[in-house]
Amino acid sequence: NVTPVNKAIGDRCTTVPFFIREHTAVGASLFPTHCPNEFTVPVECITIDAFLAGKPVDVVKMDIEGGEPYALEGMKKTLSESREIVLFVEYAPDLLHRAGVKAEDFLAQLDKAGFECQLINEELRCLQPIKPDVTLARGYCNLYCIKGATTE
Repeated sequence: NVTPVNKAIGDRCTTVPFFIREHTAVGASLFPTHCPNEFTVPVECITIDAFLAGKPVDVVKMDIEGGEPYALEGMKKTLSESREIVLFVEYAPDLLHRAGVKAEDFLAQLDKAGFECQLINEELRCLQPIKPDVTLARGYCNLYCIKGATTE
């Protein structure tokens, strides 16, 4: 039951350049890599709030190549109206840096939004506490985030 929508997600509704590397099927992003084989196409960027128009959701999965902090900014209303929302979020410090965000600032943003987050350890198939130094050293991982007792 999936309907693909050809739009980018961010913190505002506008048209933005979408950076694509030739001859690859993955790794496209709203943020340039400055690789020689990179080109852009314009895409419509919307917020989750605008797309959902007030409808609450239970689960959001974000793997958007460093754009996660911007998507989170564009879903404040959705977060407030979705009381038991769960986020599965890619945490990739290098990609966050390319998007202009410090990795620790993204973790603080999730905390400020009222989420308690744990690292998903794919190898051990378990959840683990986030330890910023260890988590940063992993390169990238996925986080499991649930609404905590304190929300903004």
